[in-house]
Amino acid sequence: MIINLETLEGLPIYFIQKLTKFDDLLLKFDFLEEIEDLKTVEELIIEFQEFLNNQIIIGYHYTRALENNILKEGLLSRNGEEIRSKFIKDFSHEFTEGEISLIKELWRNCFDDSDKEVRDNRIYFNFTKNALKNSGARLLLNNYGGEQVYWPLYNVNEISSKLKSLGTPMILECKLEAKKINTFSINPWAKIAISSYHKKINPNAHTEDRDAYINDSVTPKNIKIISLH
Repeated sequence: MIINLETLEGLPIYFIQKLTKFDDLLLKFDFLEEIEDLKTVEELIIEFQEFLNNQIIIGYHYTRALENNILKEGLLSRNGEEIRSKFIKDFSHEFTEGEISLIKELWRNCFDDSDKEVRDNRIYFNFTKNALKNSGARLLLNNYGGEQVYWPLYNVNEISSKLKSLGTPMILECKLEAKKINTFSINPWAKIAISSYHKKINPNAHTEDRDAYINDSVTPKNIKIISLH
């Protein structure tokens, strides 16, 4: 079963019917955290999470890339050195020798062992498109190659302008096995789904989202490209 936690598409009617029983409560509060400790809400969250843990859920990956690469290769799980070496191989002709030297120096100074631990062989996702509204995706969409490439470069004017000219901004809508996704919070899928329903009936409600990552590559057949240019 494929479930979109933002639109609730694919969610069985059984769960929608359970949610409607909380409509009066959800209309009184704007934040799920205000009511999540109530026994009935807590039980609902746990039941949702147990179900969603065994489903395919939609994750959104924000990037600026070449569409043909995504269509051919999908999203590849790589370490930073692989990503940056590929960038130099593909785009060195876009930069002067001096710029290439500066790029490599800035990369060396930025990406140390602690940084590798939280970035290498990880593909990050959100589960709503909130980041389009709060500017959380702006740097990812404006600068080519992801943080493993642009992070120490995007404020260097002569280099930044070239990064912004490469590729096109896109959202990659990916089908992910929930049980293979690493998160930093408890019951994330249930809380996102319930907050999405909350927003549907209460326009003032806060929509929850999470940062999460997988270690495996995503194949092209499991990716839908949403072009933003």
